[in-house]
Amino acid sequence: MPQNEILCAKSHEFVYKKDNVFYIGVTDILINKLGKILAVEMPETGEIYTKGEIFGFLESQEAACELFMPVTGKIEAVNTSIIEAPSKMNTNSIEENWLIIISTDYFNEDKKDLICYNRYKSENLISN
Repeated sequence: MPQNEILCAKSHEFVYKKDNVFYIGVTDILINKLGKILAVEMPETGEIYTKGEIFGFLESQEAACELFMPVTGKIEAVNTSIIEAPSKMNTNSIEENWLIIISTDYFNEDKKDLICYNRYKSENLISN
């Protein structure tokens, strides 16, 4: 997937569209800051979250962090392989580190606050 198709929030979540649904996860920059991921908490399928609402948690050796919805949507699927083996997040590519799949009618409105992955990455590498 071209990285310019991945959009990121300042809170380190990403979203990309594939086959009319949206994949949401956390960026490699956040994972690198957290260190080894020990646990992942995700919502149930069918739940609806609004943009900015907490939808899950990551726990690592370094810290625990809340995950915020980058766009409003309904949870269609949860990546159970990540929940069962959270340390995979430390070696997966960004496209493989999706946590949830959502359906949404609000993407065009909600994406206004998101930035492309390449810009996100350059801004976060500069600020570190």
